[in-house]
Amino acid sequence: MIIQAALSYPKTVEALGHNVPLIFMGVFGVGTALAGVAGVIAGPVLGTFPGMAFVLGSIVFVTIVIGGLGSLWGRWLRRY
Repeated sequence: MIIQAALSYPKTVEALGHNVPLIFMGVFGVGTALAGVAGVIAGPVLGTFPGMAFVLGSIVFVTIVIGGLGSLWGRWLRRY
């Protein structure tokens, strides 16, 4: 809840005593760590090679669009 509030009302969250830049850095750090763990798990399963971006690019693009980044449906779902 603090993260959502910090996105919408950063000054109010800061007035309540939370360090908003530290919250954003923490969220970025956790996301980066999860991406690293996913790469470590997927590397041996899928096999890594230089042309991996061409093979997985379409899957990643669909995942991002359905997940809400740049998607109107995803933005609508985040409201409710």
